[in-house]
Amino acid sequence: VRVGDDEKIEKKFSLNNKTAINIYGLGEGINDQFYDFGYIYDVKNNKRIWMFNKNDAERAGGGYKNIKVEKKLTLPKGSYYVRYTSDDSHSFDEWNVLPPDDPQYWGITISPATEADSKHVIPFRKTDVIKPFVSISKVQDDELRSQGFSLSKDLKVRVLSIGEGIHEMVDYGWIINADTRETVWKMRRRSTEYAGGAKKNRMIDEVINLKKGNYIAYYVTDDSHSFMNWNDVPPYQAEDWGIKIWTINKRDTAYVTLFNAETYVNKNLIVEIVRVGDDELISKDFALDEESKIRVVAIGEGRGNKMFDYGWIEDGEGKTVWKMKYNKTIHAGGAKKNRKYNDVITLPKGEYKVFYKTDDSHSYPDWNSTPPDEKEQYGISILYE
Repeated sequence: VRVGDDEKIEKKFSLNNKTAINIYGLGEGINDQFYDFGYIYDVKNNKRIWMFNKNDAERAGGGYKNIKVEKKLTLPKGSYYVRYTSDDSHSFDEWNVLPPDDPQYWGITISPATEADSKHVIPFRKTDVIKPFVSISKVQDDELRSQGFSLSKDLKVRVLSIGEGIHEMVDYGWIINADTRETVWKMRRRSTEYAGGAKKNRMIDEVINLKKGNYIAYYVTDDSHSFMNWNDVPPYQAEDWGIKIWTINKRDTAYVTLFNAETYVNKNLIVEIVRVGDDELISKDFALDEESKIRVVAIGEGRGNKMFDYGWIEDGEGKTVWKMKYNKTIHAGGAKKNRKYNDVITLPKGEYKVFYKTDDSHSYPDWNSTPPDEKEQYGISILYE
């Protein structure tokens, strides 16, 4: 209580049985946007279970933006954080409109509902905490960050990503299979929910299934509205701006190992031409000792059924055996003209040459529009399937 400007305060507690609690909170909010607010976080399940909200709020007296929350909540056995966050104005430090009727309690207070409930409150159990094995957070403007991880068995994992999007996401996370370069999960605007603060703050929190294998988690931001550089009200969990991944239980962490995504070398790689710049025509030779299924991964530029930056493969006689065509590509993230091909083809035994050609604009690293998600892979890669 008595929370001042620009504060983030956290308290911890554990319960050894189902317990009823009383919540009393004072904060700042207008309609369904809150600026000084509190929430309760389930440590064991890594999930926010309650926070200041419009349905529980009422006027707290004084200025129009003072709100009060009084609520009874029943929590299961477990461990919890109580967090309170304030913005840079209108707090116990200094009011910019009339203070609430009960200014001494600006903040959040949690108490057992009855004397019997109080017996279930115990010291915080650190052993309940499951740390994320991927934690890309506090991401700032114009960043692309990554973390590689390997699973030694099929696992369910929980993914939390908080970012920015109005019609489409501009700050967001995704996960690819490191060996096939296929996207296995992506934060899409239609699948997100409101993350608090400005309407463009979005979040997704879900459990997904991943097969045994190697993966890379990515998070990208544009040139505005990110951690510590907000151009509008930040989200409720501003420090989680990015992507985090947890195992569902502690014992599953034994099946996870991390690796550096930037230095990862795919064991199935045959040849690659990547990080291609403007006005380039690059070729490389490769040979197949027998008829083989190969995966072609190409990222380029195209619009209106025509490709401007693209790759192709020729056989030993100079005949084109594969070419990147617009109608066979999908959106590669970023600008609509960023295109991606990722599929398997079969080639007979023989010698081959792979080519990649660019025009005079929008290539690595000089983009004239938003770059593709995997900008470091701009070009073409050939892999054994």
